Amino acid sequence: MTETFAPVAWSAGRWPNEDWIDGRFWWVGREADRTVWRCLARTGGAQALLCWGDASIDRDTEWFARICRPFSWVEEGIADPEILRLRRRYPGTRTFCYGTLFDGVVASIVGQSISLASAGVTAGRLASLFHPGVRLAGRTFRPLPSPTDLADAPPAMIRQSGVTSKRAQALCAVGKLFADLSLPDVPDAATLSDVESALLEVPGIGPWTVASSMLWGIGRPDAFPRGDIALLRAARSVYRIDDLDMNGLVRLSEAWRPHRGEASRLLWLDLLGPAPESKA
Repeated sequence: MTETFAPVAWSAGRWPNEDWIDGRFWWVGREADRTVWRCLARTGGAQALLCWGDASIDRDTEWFARICRPFSWVEEGIADPEILRLRRRYPGTRTFCYGTLFDGVVASIVGQSISLASAGVTAGRLASLFHPGVRLAGRTFRPLPSPTDLADAPPAMIRQSGVTSKRAQALCAVGKLFADLSLPDVPDAATLSDVESALLEVPGIGPWTVASSMLWGIGRPDAFPRGDIALLRAARSVYRIDDLDMNGLVRLSEAWRPHRGEASRLLWLDLLGPAPESKA
């Protein structure tokens, strides 16, 4: 659990709708047009999880399946010895994601060219424009904006979160695309290319944002965020190549296909570390 939910801890309590607090994962979101919350904690054996909150119990299993994706490959399918070593070092890791492509797009636009900490602060300001907050575990949580929220908001309002004018316009544009059902929230393999093309047509969205949206939004196994600085730092450390550049990283990643997103998760995990254990 500490390995799978490590990305939540990397934001150090700044992300608006989720947090890692004393060995537990806290989440706030929307279901059936209402704001709900859940908490996950490990109980008993390493694989036993306890979930509670005010959301429908009937939806807990589907919710967990959306945000925690099992890795899609086995050791026999890994050609790169360094990635294989990381997989063995972190054997129980799943791909944590937001569970919807829309949330992945919003998070990726907000996070363009800034640190994790700054992205969390900006996302929190954005969420506060649309929701008063829910008080849990000693802090205030807010769900990310819905497609309708962003579709109906003027860019000037979105700018109050601290994003640039170009990113504010991009957030409003993707809000309209999803609110109008022009884009599916969980695209299947047949529509994936069309969805990527539609996102790339939005001014302010490039290949890094699309790949990050696919990886962090819905856990696509091969989504590769080319140009990611933290990923480059992680690869330099793992492969022991101090002068590795972005082009060299792209060449290395060819050995990870079709699991470049999952390999990237392992590299980030090795660089930034698992979430801390419970203090209890």
